[in-house]
Order: sequence, then structure tokens, then C-alpha cells
Amino acid sequence: MRFRSRVSHRQQKLLQSGRRLTLIVAAAGIVALVWIVGRVQEPGSGSNLANPATAIRTAAVVGGLQSDEIQVVPQQSGPVDPAAVIDRAGAAAFEAGADSGSINSSEDAPATLTRDVRDDVLGVLASESASLFGTFKLAQKVFPEKFRQMPPLSYPVVMTAPEACRGKPFLIRGKLRRLTAAPLPATANSWGIRSAWDAWISTPDSGNQLVHVLALSFDASLPVTEATAKAAPEVELGGYFFKREGYAARGKTGTGELALTPLFLTDRIRTIPIVTVVSRDEELERWFTWGAGLLGLSVIMIFAAFSYSDKHFLGTRAHQLAVQSARPEFENVVAVTVQESLAAMEENARQNADPSLLPQSLQAPNSR
Repeated sequence: MRFRSRVSHRQQKLLQSGRRLTLIVAAAGIVALVWIVGRVQEPGSGSNLANPATAIRTAAVVGGLQSDEIQVVPQQSGPVDPAAVIDRAGAAAFEAGADSGSINSSEDAPATLTRDVRDDVLGVLASESASLFGTFKLAQKVFPEKFRQMPPLSYPVVMTAPEACRGKPFLIRGKLRRLTAAPLPATANSWGIRSAWDAWISTPDSGNQLVHVLALSFDASLPVTEATAKAAPEVELGGYFFKREGYAARGKTGTGELALTPLFLTDRIRTIPIVTVVSRDEELERWFTWGAGLLGLSVIMIFAAFSYSDKHFLGTRAHQLAVQSARPEFENVVAVTVQESLAAMEENARQNADPSLLPQSLQAPNSR
């Protein structure tokens, strides 16, 4: 008995192909979306400054001098009282001249503040205390509003010609490498100076050398630490060049050596806010990236909608009416008995066989 079905499998094949295509496109879209999001969220901007300091922290120095540490030494042996070398009359005259505006035509420090400064000695000498504190007071008057108007620092110039640059203001910008509390003599209170901070800054033209800065204050966002390493914040300040100072460095071998660095005095160390500059190409790339991502997401949503619609249509009455049911047909089927089938087979064999090869019992009467 044979059965013949008139059911068409074309719709099922199309549905299966559609599902496969949907899965392939969805996988490709997900991979593209992950790549796009990764490209868009690349760290291109943001501040690299440390969190605002909630308390002043200083690290204790163990052992001898560090690689960027200074030492205040007296000019002669034996204890020296810094108060004895301060010219109070000259300081009062300087204060009066600064208040009256006698130095408004030029922001350079007067010669009375720079004549006693010596270069190429370790630290700040006791005889330079009056010059040190007087320059601090001058920096407090000049730099708060005018520090960005000062000429930019040239590291090679101040190192090769310290006498010509002494007492001149400069605009210094660079990375803060170290910030710690600086020791002050007891006579600093007589100048109205309560605290000072010791900072070391690397500038764009200083190479592997550092610039030494003594500051009266700093922004709260700057970290007080021995070393900022790679997270060094960008800072700016207006500073008076005080001297070419000698200090005890650790050296390449770690055994210690003497080195020189420029020393600047400033009223405040300020942070530089990071401004992200986006070029037109980067802006267009961002728009194209987001556009490609939205287009890929739209294609995925369209294929998902088609797949959901096809799956929902399979369970509806309209789909059952549109699909032909499989049923058997018996129009050309002939039913015969076993005996009739055997007789027909025997007759067919007799007609097609050679009569001489048949046994005597099966040969026809006319063949004898």
C-alpha cells in the first residue's frame, strides 16, 4: 500500500533558514556592539589628580638624606641665631615700599633681597633668611593675580646664568613629583609665616632633573606625599628664582653625590585642570561609531521581530487553514488476494521463459 502526501515543506524550510540567519546576524551584531562600546568608552578624558587631602600627612624620613632632600647649613661652624642676622629696619622699609607701590613698574625683587644670596651651596644659609622671608612676602603681594602674566621658565637659562635671573618672576608649569612639609626656623613667625611646603617639580625642558620650589600653600587637591610616581598631577605657579642650590642626591649608584637645582619661592602651588581637546576627526568618528552601533541594533531588532512574528503565526488558526493537511488517497490502489498475485507471477514467468527449459508438467500441450 502506498501513500502520497501533498504537503509542501517550503514554508518550514524558509522558517528554518530565517532562524539561522537571525542567529548569525544577532551574533555578529553583539560582537560589533561590544567592540563599539569598547571604542567609545576608551579613556580619553578625565582628571588624573588625587582626591582632595582631608588632612596633612607627612612621611617620616628614615636614615640620611634622600635623593631630593635639602639641608639648611649655617655659614660658619657653631650655633647661629637666625634672628641676629635679620635687618629689621631694612625689612620694615621694604614692606613700606611694597605697600606704597614702588615696585609696581617692575615685578622683579629689589636688590636688597638678592644681594646676600649665594649660589652652589647646600640648602639655604642662615645669612639668607632675611632674603628668603622677604621674597616670600613679595610673592604673596605679586603672584595671586599676576602669576600667569610672568614669562615661562627656561630651565637651561636659570641654570647657566643664575646671577642674571636672580629675583625675577617666572611662570612654572610641570608635574608635581613630591610635596612635603618644609622645616622653618622659629624666627619665621616674626615674618608672619606659619608653615611652608617643599615641592619638587619636573618641567618639560628639565629632562631627568627637577626644580625645587618652596611654597607657602597649595591647592587641597594636591597629595602630600614623598613620591607621586606615574600619577603626578599637573601644577602651575608663579615663582621668584632665588638661587642655584646644591643638594645631596642619592645618585645613580645609591652612594650619594652632590647636585644642583634651581630654587624658586612662591605663594601657592595650583593645579591645572585637564582640558580634553577633541579634534573634528575624533568627533566624526564618534558619530559614525554610534551610528553604526544603532544601525546594527536596528537590524537585530528587525530580525528578532520577524522571528517572533513567524513563531506566533505558527500557532494561529490562519496558519492551520493555509497549510494542506496530509491524508492518504486510494484512487489508484488495487486490492488483490495472495493467490491471484501468485498466479499472475507464475503466468508472467511462463510467458517470459524458454519453453524447452520448463519441466514436463509445466509445458503447454501444443509444445509436445
